Amino acid sequence: GSIAGTEMTGVIATDDVDALIGLDAQCVCYMPAHIDFELVQRMLRSGRNVVTTCDVLTGTHLPPGLAEALDSAAHSGGVTFMGTGSEPGFMNVLCGFLTGMCRRVESVSLTETLDCNGYRVPAAWEGMGFGIPADELRVSIPPSPELPGLAYFDALDLVAGMLEIQLERKDAYLERAAATRDLDLGWMQFPQGSVAGQRRVY
Repeated sequence: GSIAGTEMTGVIATDDVDALIGLDAQCVCYMPAHIDFELVQRMLRSGRNVVTTCDVLTGTHLPPGLAEALDSAAHSGGVTFMGTGSEPGFMNVLCGFLTGMCRRVESVSLTETLDCNGYRVPAAWEGMGFGIPADELRVSIPPSPELPGLAYFDALDLVAGMLEIQLERKDAYLERAAATRDLDLGWMQFPQGSVAGQRRVY
């Protein structure tokens, strides 16, 4: 409560990483905005299992050497590191399982829709490129370790693995829709000509 600037809640919290790692915990639920893989390795080496919803599902698109480093840290601590995903994640697993009811699978499609009015967090939308000038209406999305959204490429590998198929290629692109007039949602503004809608395809 004191950290959040509210009344005391009874929930014990700290921003001291050393104090957290020093606790006698078997598992850590690690849910940051951006994952710190050095911290993950430190927790693994200390003997803590780590579970996260962050940008990891299969780990097939991590920067070179990082998957091996995480594996080494987990073995050193005798623990595990699990990326459960959120979106993408569990729905992709369900999608793969549902194909088990089919004798023949010709294609697998999974669609997620989201109205920004139900999630009034400007930083999240700005991070995805909303509100910027819509200069390019279609942009390629490379599977670069320097860019967010790697879990979506991981999701392709996840479903392909469940279907026991080898992917020939992995393409991704972003289509943008521009605001035709100034929009004020009360919590975020979209100037005319700025990105007010997106369609991401992986």
